[in-house]
Amino acid sequence: MRFKMLPVIVLGALLALLGCGGGQDYSDAVEINTKFVDAMESYIGDIGKAENADDVADALEAYAQKIEELAPKMKSIAAKHPEWKDMAQVPEELKPIQEKAKQIASQIPNTFMKTMKYMADDQVRDAHKRLQESMAKMQ
Repeated sequence: MRFKMLPVIVLGALLALLGCGGGQDYSDAVEINTKFVDAMESYIGDIGKAENADDVADALEAYAQKIEELAPKMKSIAAKHPEWKDMAQVPEELKPIQEKAKQIASQIPNTFMKTMKYMADDQVRDAHKRLQESMAKMQ
């Protein structure tokens, strides 16, 4: 059950960060969203190249580390821009990263399929738990 919640957390954090109202400077939001999307893209690539449990665990750990670094910044930006709850008004500055994020987020479920093959491995389970805890820090 917890494993199935990770895509929901990822997409929820992504949507919270990308849905913005207009009329303000969103350079900070663009920067942090770009880093978040880049982290997702690296994770997907790493899982795609993984050939064994160690590779999967390493990919999960690397992604968790990036999320842990980004989480406080993401929370800060979300607090700074409470108008982000309204997805109807996305500023132009965020549209390109929003589109990229949607494309990348659609690939996340495929990573779980590959990860599931290795969930019997303690190292993979521990790394997955760390990733879940990292994602929870974004909320």
